[in-house]
Amino acid sequence: MVGIRSKHDEFFKAMMKNLSIAQDFFKTRLPQKVLNLIDLPSIRIEEASFIDKELNGSESDVLFSVNCANSEKKAFLYVLCEHQSSSDALMPFRLMYYTLQILRRYVALHENDELPLPFVYPLVVYNGKRPWSHDRSFFGQFGDLSGLAQEILIQPFPLLDAATLDEVDLRRQHISNLMLASLRHTKNQQELEKKLRLVSELFSNCGIKASSDLSHSVLHYLAESISADGQPIDFYWVILKKGFTPEYREVVMNLIEATRQEAMQQGMQQGMQLGEKNNTLKVATNLLQADIDLTTISECTGLSVEQVRALEEEAKAH
Repeated sequence: MVGIRSKHDEFFKAMMKNLSIAQDFFKTRLPQKVLNLIDLPSIRIEEASFIDKELNGSESDVLFSVNCANSEKKAFLYVLCEHQSSSDALMPFRLMYYTLQILRRYVALHENDELPLPFVYPLVVYNGKRPWSHDRSFFGQFGDLSGLAQEILIQPFPLLDAATLDEVDLRRQHISNLMLASLRHTKNQQELEKKLRLVSELFSNCGIKASSDLSHSVLHYLAESISADGQPIDFYWVILKKGFTPEYREVVMNLIEATRQEAMQQGMQQGMQLGEKNNTLKVATNLLQADIDLTTISECTGLSVEQVRALEEEAKAH
């Protein structure tokens, strides 16, 4: 069976990679509104495949790029050939996944110019022994909830912007508001004090004890956030302690001290790593001065040959 599928794969790809055949295929099989969008003679094969490894024996795919007719952007035409003997109920899901993978690849290759995303037209060629019998709609994959899935997934995604949430709503006695209030970004001392008063108020309104795991999680996050803020640390820690009632202050002070110790340890580790790196570079420089070959220096120091060569060029420049 694998051999038969391999022949299907070879034949399909050989045909579709013949650009004359590919152009004729798309000219006769694409909707007119898609043909109007693209400049078909500009079609090119993209060396990429998106099929899951476990489906290599039953599927083949070819990706084409094509210029848009009235834009400098490109579009993609994706053809998936299904070699299974009967239709696959999960095909709509897989085709959607492959389409997103195509877009993911595009974004990775165009880091500074990724938007707008290119149009992708996916098409399935099926050569099963029995006619296709399953739903071809992606939203149909959700069964009785297909209508709700379509309503949600084709709309702008739901958004909770912590910075713009109404404070009256945040002050409501909902334990989840602790998370949202804690996440709010603060630009200055006044905003930070306001945020801490809000969190302290939520602790009290929700009846959260200072010794609880939830209390520790929230306070630890606040301490770490303030510590990593890049501002004068001690000054902001004073604000953190001031923002909570006495029953929480001992917990806050312990967390602040733990955060301070953690920061000191990280600083020491970074210093040690920097020292080790400097020693390694010094050893490599000394070996270069002794006319030792680059490969040997690389093996002795753990630096790559390229790094050693860069050191050599830097030494020559000086």
